[in-house]
Amino acid sequence: MKFLVLALLLILASCAEKPGRVVPHSDMEVGLYSQGGEKDNGAEIIEEGKNTAWFTSPLNPIISCVEVAPDFGVPDAEIERALQEVWSDWGRYFRERAIPGGIEQVAFSYKRGSKCEGDEDIALYLGVRNKVVTEAMKKFDRPVGFAYRVSADFKKGWSQGFIWIASHGEYTKGRSAYPDWRAKYNLKGLLMHELGHVYGVGHVPLTIMDERVSEFLKAGDNERAVRLNRIDSFRDLYACMGCPVDKNGDLGFTNTHADNFNLLVGRPPVGPTVARVWGTLSKNLSLRLEDFQGSEDLRIEFDDAGTDQSGVNGQGDLQGIFRVARMDDAGQVKVTSISHGARVLYGRIHTKKGEWVPVAMEVNLVTEVLQATGLLHLDGIVIKVFNQGRPSVLFYSVSY
Repeated sequence: MKFLVLALLLILASCAEKPGRVVPHSDMEVGLYSQGGEKDNGAEIIEEGKNTAWFTSPLNPIISCVEVAPDFGVPDAEIERALQEVWSDWGRYFRERAIPGGIEQVAFSYKRGSKCEGDEDIALYLGVRNKVVTEAMKKFDRPVGFAYRVSADFKKGWSQGFIWIASHGEYTKGRSAYPDWRAKYNLKGLLMHELGHVYGVGHVPLTIMDERVSEFLKAGDNERAVRLNRIDSFRDLYACMGCPVDKNGDLGFTNTHADNFNLLVGRPPVGPTVARVWGTLSKNLSLRLEDFQGSEDLRIEFDDAGTDQSGVNGQGDLQGIFRVARMDDAGQVKVTSISHGARVLYGRIHTKKGEWVPVAMEVNLVTEVLQATGLLHLDGIVIKVFNQGRPSVLFYSVSY
């Protein structure tokens, strides 16, 4: 009887709901968080000061290291090249866009056979399963990579932690290896994503910080080149008014495509058309239209191209773009989120017939368009014209 009672108690204990655990100052990515139940890269436990930039003080150099497991499955030259490209791409992004906030860049210098000592500010573990990695891995189910902050001093603006990346074919072997680091852009893309979290960037759709990054590792060559080889893909992570813009897109939708072309060029299109916005957002912006008869560049002017309208659309002002945490005099952690540059610009486009047509351009806002087939979401750059006071889409750079 005693054995029966004991067995019953064990069964009841195993069925009891276990409370979720939150590890202070930990940044957890790209996997199923076992306690929170979030799936595919969504494991972001919101807590005080979390998911902010790790290094925001210019007083000290960041001490980093790279340690590679023998079975990581990537040649040394490929690892070194990926690290150099990630460092270079993020560095160029910070410089060209003059991103504020005092976020310190992280440089990894890889030497074959090197070992991390454990006292570095940030370690990069490629396939390595040491004690700290193994402990962190308990919070995931089959992750391909994550950034994990072990501790943070928000008064000094300094943290300690690591980035972990799974070995080639960690979960699937053979020709369908997953993750496949021999496929072009995959290793670079995931490293760039995780380093973005170290810079305090949350998940931003249609950029390298897209929460679906692990899905893109399985995509075709062309899609991986767009999704994983650069920071901005279909939308801008941080919109810069003075930076060059070059976005391919489409003229409205199927039922207004020819009408929009005729409105701008003064004739129906001949054959398929190509639409492209290029120049800079603040000045010298043009809409280029091409068909079988040639191409036309139509100038766009704005009334006030410098006005930030992030609050216009609730979905436009994404939180988590280059977040910086500081401790105030009262010992409270204050988080500042740098705007990602969502804007609505009002102006006019100069048509081929010499007319000026009023337009509104939405940058980095989520625009909902109701179609007969359902609700369509547009993002990136959307240019609208006004028909009897009602806006209709003239051009969009991407839909999803």
